[in-house]
Amino acid sequence: MFAKRFRLFRLITFIGDVLIIPTSAYINMLLFNDTRALNTSILVFSSIAWAYICFRSKLYNLNRIEGYERVLRNITQALLFLYGLFILIHYTLHFQLMPLFIIISWLVIITFLTFIWHTVLTVVLSYRRSSETHYRKAIVLGNNETGRQINEVLNHYKGYGYRSFGIFDDADNSNNINAARQLIRDQKTEDVFCALPLDQLDKISESMLLCEEHFINFKIVPDFSSLLQRRLNISMFGFVPVIAVNANPLRNTSNRMIKRVFDLFFSSLVIVILLSWLLPVLALLIKLSSRGPVFYRQNRSGYNYKIFRIYKLRTMTVTEQDQEYKQATANDDRVTPIGKYLRKWSIDELPQFFNVWLGHMSVVGPRPHPIKLNETYKKSVDRYMSRHNVKPGVTGLAQVRGFRGSTETMDMMENRVKADLNYIENWSLWLDIKIIFLTVANIFKGDDQAI
Repeated sequence: MFAKRFRLFRLITFIGDVLIIPTSAYINMLLFNDTRALNTSILVFSSIAWAYICFRSKLYNLNRIEGYERVLRNITQALLFLYGLFILIHYTLHFQLMPLFIIISWLVIITFLTFIWHTVLTVVLSYRRSSETHYRKAIVLGNNETGRQINEVLNHYKGYGYRSFGIFDDADNSNNINAARQLIRDQKTEDVFCALPLDQLDKISESMLLCEEHFINFKIVPDFSSLLQRRLNISMFGFVPVIAVNANPLRNTSNRMIKRVFDLFFSSLVIVILLSWLLPVLALLIKLSSRGPVFYRQNRSGYNYKIFRIYKLRTMTVTEQDQEYKQATANDDRVTPIGKYLRKWSIDELPQFFNVWLGHMSVVGPRPHPIKLNETYKKSVDRYMSRHNVKPGVTGLAQVRGFRGSTETMDMMENRVKADLNYIENWSLWLDIKIIFLTVANIFKGDDQAI
């Protein structure tokens, strides 16, 4: 019954996506009193193209463990393809559909409606799956720590839409593996979660084949408790499954494209709206407070440990070379009067948005350390160099968790590296957005660790 309703849910989702195009065109017409967006040919072509893009972006593959962050990523990917299609038509083919500002407005409305529509759908679907009548029946094989954990998740996290009818193991006479197989034969379960240890391959294979014969989903739950903080990816090399332990989502081309488009969009906004008028004011204050250049430039190591020149507003009376670098400390007498406030509210970091725009950095990522600092810590902190598997950021997860500023102790640096690696291995666009909001909140509070 639920499967039929879910197919209806996907159909409703599809129809809603298609209707977003004419609805947004109508809203655009009301805003600008321009009816060209309501041209029948344009609407039909745009609706078909959008439906195909949504399908290819897997917006209708709403499996039970699909989190909102994954939905958000798929929506962003679909919208990027739509933007590219409109740009292709408008410029490459020299087909002037309508003024550029109307096209941009139309795309903004489409973006807004799409996010609202799919957010509502995700909430509704999660609610329906958590109800008492819409769940999938499941059993767990293996009465060990992993089996008990997955059993608890199935029964207590209702949003996944499962209910476990128990744990089955040969150590339990009443709920042994044979009893589980009888449930499978009688088709009284829809999903089997197998947490049996890998040394019981015969039992795993027999149970898996039995599930295949009765068209029941069979899921293996391996015990990777020592690696729980890392994202795992499984790839097939021929017929051999290979698990990537330290998987990096940003190795995926589409993820890198999404992050780069967001970086360009966000850094452009900051440069045009904020830095265009703020930088001249700050330059004057810096010049009046002390002698020396306005900007401080230093070599830093970035993606794949490649060296680039980072831009900052000068906050000290000296500008050391790479090998002369010395970390700032509390009440450092090198800090200028205006520099104290620039550092407190992280205003001195703003020119790094030019580094973002040029592609040296990202808005969010591990903070780039001076070369001398890297040479000091790469030999003493585990996985330190893994921070360079992505572009460095203007802000990062380590910074919003309080591991910013001077790293005077080894524990401080180790905690910073752990946070950076956690970010790299669990990246999502939604995580970037959350970090940006937390960074802004910290700036307004005035971070005491900014020295």
